[in-house]
Amino acid sequence: MQEDSVGTLDTIFKAINDLPQERQVAALSTLFGQWAIEGGAKIVNNLDVYRKALEMVSDPSLYTEAWSGSLTSNRRPRRPSRPC
Repeated sequence: MQEDSVGTLDTIFKAINDLPQERQVAALSTLFGQWAIEGGAKIVNNLDVYRKALEMVSDPSLYTEAWSGSLTSNRRPRRPSRPC
């Protein structure tokens, strides 16, 4: 997991997706805990969207230029705070 966390999670989610529907919730609960079932199920049921999102953030050059301009152009001067 420490060497390839994204690959490990991808393998885990694919394996859970391949389980029968009635066993998926138990696997998610065992691996991630009861409170992560809903989020994990959304990933398992939308692996293509999950992989596309990972692909989109894997190359910083695809998004750093867009952010660098927007952070400086939309910035307004801060008003000094008034004492209470």
